[in-house]
Amino acid sequence: MKPLYNYTQYSHCAHRMLMSEEEKGRLVQLDAEYGRTMKIYRTVWQCNFPTNVDEQYKLFINSYKRGVEFYPILNIKKDKLKLKECQQNFLKLASEFRSLNCFLSPYYIKRCLEFARRAEFAIDPEPHMSWYVAISNQTPTMEETEKAKQVLYENPYEEPDESDRNINAEKALEFCKKHMKEYDGFKVQMKENQIPRMSVRSEEFALNISPDAMFSEVDLEGLREHEIKGHVARRYYGAKLGLYLMVYGLEHANDFDEGIAVYNSLHHVSKRKPNILFNIALKTYICSMLPNKTFYEIFDICHKEFPEVPTKVLFSTIVRFKREIEDCSILGGNGDDQSYFCGYLKVKELDDETRDKLTHYNIGPEQFADLDDIIEFFNVNKFEPLI
Repeated sequence: MKPLYNYTQYSHCAHRMLMSEEEKGRLVQLDAEYGRTMKIYRTVWQCNFPTNVDEQYKLFINSYKRGVEFYPILNIKKDKLKLKECQQNFLKLASEFRSLNCFLSPYYIKRCLEFARRAEFAIDPEPHMSWYVAISNQTPTMEETEKAKQVLYENPYEEPDESDRNINAEKALEFCKKHMKEYDGFKVQMKENQIPRMSVRSEEFALNISPDAMFSEVDLEGLREHEIKGHVARRYYGAKLGLYLMVYGLEHANDFDEGIAVYNSLHHVSKRKPNILFNIALKTYICSMLPNKTFYEIFDICHKEFPEVPTKVLFSTIVRFKREIEDCSILGGNGDDQSYFCGYLKVKELDDETRDKLTHYNIGPEQFADLDDIIEFFNVNKFEPLI
């Protein structure tokens, strides 16, 4: 196996990892407040669920056909008073964790400071836009971008056979319930206004299904591997460790999250869903253009290079990068969707044992060198499961 990263392995002695009962009690108390604040933050800033995508698509595509540049403005529901509460709580928690003698404290502090600033951005985007774009672009490397382009041309888009999608959301919900039994405590539910047909929400311990979505049998097999055995599993095992830090994940955990989910849906199914490689490579190609191309330019480039992709599909794919900034005329956006392809490139070179470890520990590439120490911490400190 080729190493994912070159690093000098270090290890903390078990006795230095071991917390006293008093310290553990304080950690559990602070982590519960961290989990409560994260849940509020993710609930009151509904950036993943813009309510006017269809309306903005019609305005955009009608203008595009006339050669007129139109930039969507996305409608995102938010509660600014609750977000202010979150911002203050995250800052307070960062201070509290500084005084807690715990191996995990630096991870908490980093997350709390980042989300305090993100809450500030959500409340009033304009003065924090340059900061947000700078930390969120997650631009893929030139090598990753070239690999994505190669995959796009080697795996051309195929028009899905809609006649195969004869399974409605209600039946999909029953299918998912059946395959979620081993992940006790996780629920399956309908969710309005979400762009993907299925999504996993950590703050709800839920797998959400769009009520108007239709599925094929191949879709459901792929989604079982991607959503349930990938996304649900990582959050479930994080909850079983007993700390919300591992439910919501460490910095850039989504790289491994999507990497594992994509790996499962490509290598653990009898028949692959069409367009998986094309779709994840397209996201990375789009992400590479975020810093210096406008929404209109990205759409125009991709539409001309890949005219077989339905315009609404392409529009919705680009919107995913712009949801949090709302105003699609602004350069940049949340480049997290590069993690589908770039995360897959990282995960596929690992062995099965390491992939299994990453399923059980919700970390990102930056903490890969710390994985043995994180495992050791939970071996010597046991916590009550959250579900």
